[in-house]
Amino acid sequence: MKKRLAFVCIGICVFAFILGANLFSKSNSMQVSAPAVNDEGFGRMAKFSLSSRQGSGSTFVDVKYATYDPDSESALAEARKAARKVVGGKIDSMDISLSTSAQSSISGGSATVLWAIAIIALAEEREMNSKATISAVFCDENYEELCPVGGIEEKIWAAQKEGKSVFVVSEKQVVRHEGEFKEIGIEVKRAKTFGEAINLILVQ
Repeated sequence: MKKRLAFVCIGICVFAFILGANLFSKSNSMQVSAPAVNDEGFGRMAKFSLSSRQGSGSTFVDVKYATYDPDSESALAEARKAARKVVGGKIDSMDISLSTSAQSSISGGSATVLWAIAIIALAEEREMNSKATISAVFCDENYEELCPVGGIEEKIWAAQKEGKSVFVVSEKQVVRHEGEFKEIGIEVKRAKTFGEAINLILVQ
């Protein structure tokens, strides 16, 4: 009887350990389309998978299909820092991974703000507006004011073709043919600060 009781206790302990490990290692992921410009100067929507799970607070890029230049790797690190200013220390133990199935070279930092908002969405289990996107960079390491990026018209065309209806840019961004974009179903909205951009991209 004592042996049976001991085995039952051991079994319960093992089950509890496995359950606790699974809960602790719970992962979240989302698909993110970032406005970009290819080597030929045409706009495109670069598709990424961004995931998070409890870990040591590391940031990874998956190089199975694509190569990332230093600007992109730096952009992801900056995105994490910006997200931390919003959600606090809860992401300090999160491992964040970025991957893409497209066989290409990923360059440029104009996805920084988009990635930062995606990290916030993962940390707070919120949804991003599937009809909205953004292309902007942070003006400085305060991660508050947003600054313009290049190739914005090409990026807006690409976003419209993918079905986006809202394209968020820096308040300082010059956009040619803005009226024409609105006529074809995509509205340009401006955000001066990171907080304003978050409110435009995340589902309230």
